[in-house]
Amino acid sequence: MQEDEQTDVDKVCDAIYQAILERRLEPNTRLVETKLASALGTSRPVVRQALLLMAQRRLVEIKPNRGAEVAEPTEKQAREVFQSRKLIEKEVVALACQNRKETDLLKLRHHLEAESAARNTHDRHALIRATGEFHIMLAEIAGNQLYLDFLRQLIALSSLILEKYQSEQVHHCDESHHAQLVDLIANKQSLEAQKLMLEHLNDIEAELVFERPVKETDLEAVFQAIRKPL
Repeated sequence: MQEDEQTDVDKVCDAIYQAILERRLEPNTRLVETKLASALGTSRPVVRQALLLMAQRRLVEIKPNRGAEVAEPTEKQAREVFQSRKLIEKEVVALACQNRKETDLLKLRHHLEAESAARNTHDRHALIRATGEFHIMLAEIAGNQLYLDFLRQLIALSSLILEKYQSEQVHHCDESHHAQLVDLIANKQSLEAQKLMLEHLNDIEAELVFERPVKETDLEAVFQAIRKPL
Protein backbone atom coordinates (compact mmCIF):
# COMPACT_ATOMS: atom_id res chain seq x y z
CA MET A 1 0.00 0.00 0.00
CA GLN A 2 1.30 3.42 -0.92
CA GLU A 3 2.07 5.97 1.77
CA ASP A 4 -0.71 8.39 0.74
CA GLU A 5 -3.26 5.54 0.87
CA GLN A 6 -2.08 4.66 4.38
CA THR A 7 -2.58 8.28 5.38
CA ASP A 8 -6.15 8.09 4.09
CA VAL A 9 -6.69 4.91 6.11
CA ASP A 10 -5.45 6.69 9.23
CA LYS A 11 -7.84 9.57 8.58
CA VAL A 12 -10.80 7.20 8.28
CA CYS A 13 -9.73 5.43 11.48
CA ASP A 14 -9.48 8.79 13.25
CA ALA A 15 -12.94 9.83 12.03
CA ILE A 16 -14.52 6.60 13.27
CA TYR A 17 -12.63 6.88 16.56
CA GLN A 18 -13.86 10.45 17.13
CA ALA A 19 -17.44 9.50 16.29
CA ILE A 20 -17.30 6.66 18.81
CA LEU A 21 -15.55 8.81 21.42
CA GLU A 22 -18.25 11.49 21.16
CA ARG A 23 -21.01 8.83 21.20
CA ARG A 24 -22.25 9.84 17.76
CA LEU A 25 -22.11 6.17 16.76
CA GLU A 26 -24.08 3.77 18.94
CA PRO A 27 -23.16 0.12 19.50
CA ASN A 28 -24.34 -2.14 16.66
CA THR A 29 -24.52 0.71 14.14
CA ARG A 30 -23.89 -0.71 10.66
CA LEU A 31 -20.87 0.82 8.95
CA VAL A 32 -21.70 0.49 5.26
CA GLU A 33 -18.56 0.89 3.17
CA THR A 34 -20.19 2.84 0.34
CA LYS A 35 -21.84 5.29 2.73
CA LEU A 36 -18.66 5.79 4.74
CA ALA A 37 -16.62 6.31 1.59
CA SER A 38 -19.09 8.92 0.36
CA ALA A 39 -19.32 10.69 3.73
CA LEU A 40 -15.54 10.83 4.16
CA GLY A 41 -14.65 11.53 0.54
CA THR A 42 -12.54 8.44 0.02
CA SER A 43 -12.66 5.01 -1.63
CA ARG A 44 -14.18 1.72 -0.50
CA PRO A 45 -10.79 -0.07 -0.35
CA VAL A 46 -9.51 2.61 2.03
CA VAL A 47 -12.64 2.30 4.18
CA ARG A 48 -12.39 -1.49 4.18
CA GLN A 49 -8.79 -1.36 5.39
CA ALA A 50 -9.71 1.15 8.09
CA LEU A 51 -12.57 -1.04 9.31
CA LEU A 52 -10.23 -4.02 9.57
CA LEU A 53 -7.83 -1.96 11.67
CA MET A 54 -10.65 -0.75 13.91
CA ALA A 55 -11.78 -4.36 14.32
CA GLN A 56 -8.29 -5.23 15.57
CA ARG A 57 -8.74 -2.48 18.17
CA ARG A 58 -12.10 -4.04 19.17
CA LEU A 59 -14.05 -0.90 18.30
CA VAL A 60 -15.65 -2.49 15.23
CA GLU A 61 -16.95 -6.01 14.62
CA ILE A 62 -16.90 -7.68 11.20
CA LYS A 63 -19.90 -10.01 11.00
CA PRO A 64 -20.55 -12.64 8.30
CA ASN A 65 -23.27 -11.60 5.85
CA ARG A 66 -23.69 -8.25 7.61
CA GLY A 67 -20.38 -6.49 7.23
CA ALA A 68 -18.95 -4.06 9.76
CA GLU A 69 -20.78 -2.79 12.83
CA VAL A 70 -19.78 -0.65 15.77
CA ALA A 71 -18.81 -2.99 18.59
CA GLU A 72 -21.32 -3.76 21.33
CA PRO A 73 -19.40 -4.54 24.54
CA THR A 74 -20.79 -7.26 26.77
CA GLU A 75 -21.09 -6.90 30.54
CA LYS A 76 -17.93 -8.99 30.94
CA GLN A 77 -16.03 -6.77 28.50
CA ALA A 78 -17.31 -3.65 30.24
CA ARG A 79 -15.99 -4.84 33.58
CA GLU A 80 -12.66 -5.78 32.00
CA VAL A 81 -12.33 -2.33 30.44
CA PHE A 82 -12.80 -0.57 33.76
CA GLN A 83 -10.53 -3.04 35.53
CA SER A 84 -7.84 -2.26 32.95
CA ARG A 85 -8.41 1.48 33.22
CA LYS A 86 -7.99 1.40 37.00
CA LEU A 87 -4.68 -0.45 36.72
CA ILE A 88 -3.31 1.81 33.99
CA GLU A 89 -4.65 5.19 35.08
CA LYS A 90 -3.42 4.70 38.62
CA GLU A 91 0.10 4.47 37.19
CA VAL A 92 -0.59 7.24 34.69
CA VAL A 93 -1.33 9.83 37.39
CA ALA A 94 1.73 8.71 39.38
CA LEU A 95 3.94 9.25 36.32
CA ALA A 96 2.17 12.53 35.54
CA CYS A 97 3.05 13.78 39.03
CA GLN A 98 6.70 12.95 38.36
CA ASN A 99 6.96 14.26 34.81
CA ARG A 100 4.58 17.21 34.57
CA LYS A 101 5.90 20.56 33.40
CA GLU A 102 4.38 23.98 33.94
CA THR A 103 3.25 24.01 30.31
CA ASP A 104 1.41 20.72 30.93
CA LEU A 105 -0.45 22.23 33.87
CA LEU A 106 -1.40 25.25 31.78
CA LYS A 107 -2.83 22.98 29.07
CA LEU A 108 -4.77 20.98 31.64
CA ARG A 109 -6.30 24.11 33.17
CA HIS A 110 -7.28 25.39 29.72
CA HIS A 111 -8.87 22.01 29.07
CA LEU A 112 -10.89 22.28 32.29
CA GLU A 113 -12.22 25.59 30.99
CA ALA A 114 -13.29 23.85 27.77
CA GLU A 115 -15.10 21.19 29.82
CA SER A 116 -16.92 23.90 31.79
CA ALA A 117 -17.89 25.71 28.60
CA ALA A 118 -19.34 22.50 27.15
CA ARG A 119 -21.34 21.94 30.35
CA ASN A 120 -22.64 25.49 30.41
CA THR A 121 -23.77 25.35 26.77
CA HIS A 122 -25.20 21.82 27.17
CA ASP A 123 -23.07 20.62 24.26
CA ARG A 124 -23.30 16.89 24.95
CA HIS A 125 -20.89 15.68 22.28
CA ALA A 126 -18.27 18.32 23.11
CA LEU A 127 -18.51 17.46 26.81
CA ILE A 128 -18.17 13.73 26.20
CA ARG A 129 -15.15 14.35 23.97
CA ALA A 130 -13.53 16.74 26.44
CA THR A 131 -13.95 14.48 29.46
CA GLY A 132 -12.43 11.55 27.57
CA GLU A 133 -9.58 13.65 26.23
CA PHE A 134 -8.71 14.76 29.77
CA HIS A 135 -7.69 11.21 30.62
CA ILE A 136 -5.70 10.92 27.40
CA MET A 137 -3.89 14.18 28.19
CA LEU A 138 -2.80 12.75 31.53
CA ALA A 139 -1.34 9.74 29.71
CA GLU A 140 0.53 12.05 27.34
CA ILE A 141 2.03 13.89 30.32
CA ALA A 142 2.95 10.56 31.93
CA GLY A 143 5.21 9.89 28.96
CA ASN A 144 4.58 6.15 28.55
CA GLN A 145 3.63 5.49 24.92
CA LEU A 146 2.23 2.01 25.58
CA TYR A 147 -0.05 3.34 28.31
CA LEU A 148 -1.15 6.11 25.96
CA ASP A 149 -1.94 3.78 23.06
CA PHE A 150 -3.85 1.34 25.24
CA LEU A 151 -5.74 4.10 27.02
CA ARG A 152 -6.92 5.62 23.73
CA GLN A 153 -8.56 2.29 22.95
CA LEU A 154 -10.01 1.93 26.45
CA ILE A 155 -11.48 5.45 26.42
CA ALA A 156 -13.28 4.76 23.13
CA LEU A 157 -14.54 1.42 24.45
CA SER A 158 -15.74 3.25 27.56
CA SER A 159 -17.85 5.53 25.36
CA LEU A 160 -19.56 2.50 23.84
CA ILE A 161 -20.05 0.97 27.29
CA LEU A 162 -21.54 4.15 28.73
CA GLU A 163 -23.79 4.59 25.70
CA LYS A 164 -25.21 1.11 26.22
CA TYR A 165 -25.19 0.65 29.99
CA GLN A 166 -25.14 4.06 31.68
CA SER A 167 -28.12 4.68 33.93
CA GLU A 168 -30.88 6.89 32.61
CA GLN A 169 -29.89 9.58 35.08
CA VAL A 170 -26.97 10.52 32.86
CA HIS A 171 -23.78 11.83 34.37
CA HIS A 172 -20.41 12.63 32.88
CA CYS A 173 -16.96 12.64 34.41
CA ASP A 174 -17.10 14.56 37.69
CA GLU A 175 -15.83 18.06 36.93
CA SER A 176 -14.59 18.54 40.49
CA HIS A 177 -12.57 15.33 40.27
CA HIS A 178 -10.77 16.56 37.17
CA ALA A 179 -9.95 19.89 38.80
CA GLN A 180 -8.75 18.15 41.97
CA LEU A 181 -6.56 15.80 39.93
CA VAL A 182 -4.90 18.76 38.22
CA ASP A 183 -4.18 20.35 41.61
CA LEU A 184 -2.74 17.11 42.98
CA ILE A 185 -0.55 16.63 39.91
CA ALA A 186 0.60 20.25 40.17
CA ASN A 187 1.65 19.62 43.78
CA LYS A 188 3.14 16.20 42.91
CA GLN A 189 0.89 14.47 45.44
CA SER A 190 1.14 11.07 43.80
CA LEU A 191 -0.61 8.87 46.38
CA GLU A 192 -3.55 11.25 46.71
CA ALA A 193 -3.85 11.50 42.92
CA GLN A 194 -3.88 7.71 42.58
CA LYS A 195 -6.56 7.39 45.25
CA LEU A 196 -8.74 10.04 43.60
CA MET A 197 -8.37 8.47 40.15
CA LEU A 198 -9.57 5.12 41.48
CA GLU A 199 -12.50 6.82 43.20
CA HIS A 200 -13.29 8.67 39.97
CA LEU A 201 -13.33 5.51 37.84
CA ASN A 202 -15.31 3.59 40.47
CA ASP A 203 -17.95 6.34 40.40
CA ILE A 204 -18.26 6.07 36.61
CA GLU A 205 -18.46 2.27 36.72
CA ALA A 206 -21.13 2.47 39.43
CA GLU A 207 -23.41 4.26 36.96
CA LEU A 208 -23.57 1.19 34.71
CA VAL A 209 -26.83 -0.75 34.73
CA PHE A 210 -26.49 -4.22 33.25
CA GLU A 211 -29.94 -5.55 34.06
CA ARG A 212 -32.76 -3.28 33.03
CA PRO A 213 -36.38 -4.16 33.80
CA VAL A 214 -38.29 -5.38 30.77
CA LYS A 215 -40.92 -2.84 29.86
CA GLU A 216 -44.21 -4.52 29.02
CA THR A 217 -46.48 -2.89 26.50
CA ASP A 218 -50.04 -2.33 27.69
CA LEU A 219 -51.87 -3.71 24.65
CA GLU A 220 -55.27 -2.69 25.96
CA ALA A 221 -54.16 0.93 26.29
CA VAL A 222 -52.51 0.89 22.85
CA PHE A 223 -55.56 -0.38 20.98
CA GLN A 224 -58.05 1.54 23.05
CA ALA A 225 -56.41 4.71 21.79
CA ILE A 226 -56.76 3.75 18.11
CA ARG A 227 -59.81 1.46 18.13
CA LYS A 228 -62.72 2.46 15.97
CA PRO A 229 -66.26 1.60 16.99
CA LEU A 230 -67.30 -1.77 15.54
